[in-house]
Amino acid sequence: MKRVIILILSSHDHPIYKTMREVTRLCLNKMKSEYPLQHFFLEHHEQDDDLQIIDDVIKIKGEETLQTAIQKTHKALKYINEHYDYDILVRTNLSSFWNIKQLYQIIEPLEKTNIATGIILFDWFMTGTGIIISKDVSIKLYNTISYDSRHNEDVAISDTLKSFINLQPLSHDNWLIPTEDTPLPDDLSNILYFRVKSAGERLYDGNLFKTLAKKIYNIDCENL
Repeated sequence: MKRVIILILSSHDHPIYKTMREVTRLCLNKMKSEYPLQHFFLEHHEQDDDLQIIDDVIKIKGEETLQTAIQKTHKALKYINEHYDYDILVRTNLSSFWNIKQLYQIIEPLEKTNIATGIILFDWFMTGTGIIISKDVSIKLYNTISYDSRHNEDVAISDTLKSFINLQPLSHDNWLIPTEDTPLPDDLSNILYFRVKSAGERLYDGNLFKTLAKKIYNIDCENL
């Protein structure tokens, strides 16, 4: 069974993220009893050290902005590649709720090298909500990518990947973008992840994370 590390772009610039972080943590920790899985939240913090590891949080010195998201990924890749043996790395964000069983159904038939897959948008780039790469690709990505603030970080990552490997698109059926006006389907088993980001106070997002935790992992998060 493939060893997976999930890197989750995280921040504290919205109150709902605390709920999302705790629900995600509960679900992923439960799945570690069934799968060789580790996860880390990637966050910028004001601190003296360039990088600190506290429990399941990789804290990187700096300020949270859209432009520094790629910096978080780059520094986290260096740390992960130097300290962990793994087969697959998933780079996602806190607003995405993952179905780990479906993830393993997708990655287990694959080889352990030359993997770069995800949901391709506009026939151009992989959405940063779900970038799935093998360790050899992760190492090359770290050594190749630059902090080009002219592009969104998922575009920069995709452009770098395309310079040395063909991107392997996942079907758009593998993700779902729920809304308050669209009920969840009865069968969620074949959905890899859910992109959950509404407008305003985002109370719907926190409630949906709790609903998905119950439906997919049988975890009750109502007290969070």
